[in-house]
Amino acid sequence: MKTKYILFLTFLLLNLTCFSQIKLSSNTSQIILPKDVKTNVKPATTSSKNSMNPDGTVNLSSLRGEYDFNGQNLSIRTVNINKNPAFIADTKRKMENSKKRYFPNDNFSEIYTTEVNGNECLISRNNGGGVQQNYYVFYVVNKENTSYVTGILMFSPGQESLAKENLANVLKGIKMN
Repeated sequence: MKTKYILFLTFLLLNLTCFSQIKLSSNTSQIILPKDVKTNVKPATTSSKNSMNPDGTVNLSSLRGEYDFNGQNLSIRTVNINKNPAFIADTKRKMENSKKRYFPNDNFSEIYTTEVNGNECLISRNNGGGVQQNYYVFYVVNKENTSYVTGILMFSPGQESLAKENLANVLKGIKMN
């Protein structure tokens, strides 16, 4: 009887963990990832921080996200900063300057700002150059301009519409405190 009870509890716990959503929280943000997001067993990097350059470009050669979202790699993290009301504008300017300098003929990439759950958001859509991956980089800044959530969603060419949908679903789950 004891064995059956333990097996039942084990089965129940395994099923509950398979159906649960991934929730990340800090003192400045609450992130609820969509139900289809799964944790990668062995990500090549433990943080998108290791793959992002200061100018907003991404080192794609070593990046494999912490999460898998419908076959697309996702890395996401929260960062605290000194109060900087111009963070989004400064980051956007750096990205645009980098694009002009390194990819002057790139008509495929775009950089734009939008609002996510009442917070300012910067989104950069880029192609991966020689690497056969495209990616979205995003920053969602809290209203006090003291922290932000940043992430990278990598996807293969031809998955643009799925990537847009996945990005929108990830951004919906980001709440800044």
